Amino acid sequence: MSKPFFTIAVVSLNAEKLIKMTIDSALEQTIDDYEIIVKDGLSKDGTVSQIPSDPKIKLYEESDKSIYDAMNQAIGHSSGKYVIFMNCGDVFASNDVLEKIKEGIGDGQYGMVYGDYTRDGIVHKQPSVLSRFYMYRTPLCHQTIFFDGEYLRDGNVYNTDYKILGDYDLELRIMVNKPTKYINCTVCAYLGGGVSESEKGIRQKKSERERILKNNYTKKERVKFYVHRKLTFPKLRSKLVRSKNPMIKKLYQKTVNSLNR
Repeated sequence: MSKPFFTIAVVSLNAEKLIKMTIDSALEQTIDDYEIIVKDGLSKDGTVSQIPSDPKIKLYEESDKSIYDAMNQAIGHSSGKYVIFMNCGDVFASNDVLEKIKEGIGDGQYGMVYGDYTRDGIVHKQPSVLSRFYMYRTPLCHQTIFFDGEYLRDGNVYNTDYKILGDYDLELRIMVNKPTKYINCTVCAYLGGGVSESEKGIRQKKSERERILKNNYTKKERVKFYVHRKLTFPKLRSKLVRSKNPMIKKLYQKTVNSLNR
């Protein structure tokens, strides 16, 4: 039996109100060259009962120590050439996302292939070419990335020492070692609002970010990029991103999108 081109990995824990919408968006894709791996961490609610019955879905109910431990378990069960992780509540932006991504990949071999995403109805464009400065400032949206499946299964997995930014760490490691490709396609509608956006999560994120940057950037780079970042008014940009005025948010994102093209 041939291996699928894509593995869609869904990690769940007590997500009965969200998991079905995520899986349904995968089952509605226009191509069928994929498998869906659901790695459930022994949910105590009705999560598992919400999973549709379909031969493409493989369910694994296993205990885990953290979300990144759960994702590593999902990697172990995967067989796709490329693996994408979808959080419960996130959905594919359209039913032809996988078709567009597969066409964009062609015969190439990449460590990461990524596109764009929407949040609160606003399109967020990601850079057409990754730079070390861009990745110093911010990670790519995790749910827009298709990872090289074999590379992950060879042991290049999430570092479970990180509780919030394990995906950032993995992205940086792959960027250094493998080619990447941007495809002009809106991959997902990102729900957000997880633990990383709580007050405790923001503090944890800051601590983990410092460790990750120290491990992936030289001191000279960190100083250079720190100064560069300060000159781009990060506090003002954060306020604009968090503005409750939708027109301000849309205008700001439109400006960012034009810079990332």
